[in-house]
Amino acid sequence: MTAQAAAMDASIQDLEDKGQWWWVAEKRRSRRLDYLRKAIWKKGAVGGLYQPGVKVDLEMGELFTVNEKAASSSPDPYVIKFAKRFAHYLDNKTIFITDNAQLVGYVGSLPHTVYWDPSMAIMINEEIYNDSTVCPEPEPESRARMTEIMNFWNGRTDQDRLMEHLDLEDAIKVMSGAIGWGLASNRGGYSGKDFEYIMTGKRAFADCLEEVDAKIDEMDERFHTETPTKENLDFLERLNRWEAMKICLESCIRYAGRYARLARVLAENFEADPTRKEELLTISECCEHVPAHPPRTLQESFQYDLFIQLFSRTEAVEGAWPLRPDYYHWPLYDKEVNEEKTLTEDQALDLVGEFMIRAAEVCQYKPRWTKEGLQGIDGTWVWTLGGVYPDG
Repeated sequence: MTAQAAAMDASIQDLEDKGQWWWVAEKRRSRRLDYLRKAIWKKGAVGGLYQPGVKVDLEMGELFTVNEKAASSSPDPYVIKFAKRFAHYLDNKTIFITDNAQLVGYVGSLPHTVYWDPSMAIMINEEIYNDSTVCPEPEPESRARMTEIMNFWNGRTDQDRLMEHLDLEDAIKVMSGAIGWGLASNRGGYSGKDFEYIMTGKRAFADCLEEVDAKIDEMDERFHTETPTKENLDFLERLNRWEAMKICLESCIRYAGRYARLARVLAENFEADPTRKEELLTISECCEHVPAHPPRTLQESFQYDLFIQLFSRTEAVEGAWPLRPDYYHWPLYDKEVNEEKTLTEDQALDLVGEFMIRAAEVCQYKPRWTKEGLQGIDGTWVWTLGGVYPDG
């Protein structure tokens, strides 16, 4: 060990003894994490505006619009139409893998974009159109694309559907910025997920599909063998929801499969470095396994978690990251690092660090009053959906 390395170890040990974990992480950060933390685009707003170069993503709006137009004459109930819209997006959205990354997936189509769901609220759509700082280049072409999307969704957004049912005073409070986040809504606020059901390694999406199929078969049997009753008719709504769940779960598995194929194609055809090639093949194996099946490794566990969070944002326009990573990922960390020793502490730290980076880069377009309302008074704190971070 060189004198410089010994001095570094002594410095880190001193910081650990003092419990100064932030500086420990700064000194121990690997080259991979140093690259990845610089590779993400900062999505936090300052003064109500996104950083230069950050643009709104138009791909979701266009894919949603195409699908919704095609479904306009469909007899499907809304919940089925919604599920098909979600699936259409996952099947067709642009995907990419960042250099040096071991975890994949992003809510937008490009790293510098903030994603936009035009089906949420006409007020957000109008805000985007009037925010010249986030319009992608070339601006005239993007303006035309935005106009087409917004014209279609005018009168069709969730806000349009809900306004007639809302108390006017409550609606004004929300729109004035008095309520910045945490709306009591299953879209545009916090969606409910039972993490004990899906994150404890007992089941994953394929298991959920089996349960849904069993429910559908049970209901089909009741409808064909029993005398029709009001109770049976009430179950029709559940049947539609189960069908929608099935559509969504299957599309999520296909989405992971797209990343599995991309990683394998990159590894086998475009990567010359043998170490990175092996990493890409590992990514491919991870995405072939999760979210369909419970994770077997720490990397799969983080990838599974990341997929779930990205799906919930796509489906529910959800904010925050409502999960305890120390609790749900610890068993596989303990197994691989402490028991089987198939991962070193530094390798595990790279995965933990990248998981936090992926959480920090998650974003969605918010109106200016929301961005301003969720910043500190002195402007030194910026807000992202992954958490609150000091400016710079």
